[in-house]
Amino acid sequence: NSCEQSVEEKIKASHSDASDIAYSGERMNQAETNTSVKGKGNFTSGGNKQSFSYSCNYNIVSGDTSGVNVQMGSATASN
Repeated sequence: NSCEQSVEEKIKASHSDASDIAYSGERMNQAETNTSVKGKGNFTSGGNKQSFSYSCNYNIVSGDTSGVNVQMGSATASN
């Protein structure tokens, strides 16, 4: 998924050690050639699990993504 790739790039830009990136609860809303994608996920960074939510627009004709927004949630220590 192009949006997931763009989201991962944003996460790794701010958390270079991010790993185990997982997605859940994805919702898509298609209008003409653009699809709005929203979802949640989590990743591991510095030994902590970090949650996030994201939104992204995907153009089904060109394959381009735009408006990628990643909102970080809370970090929880993992044992």
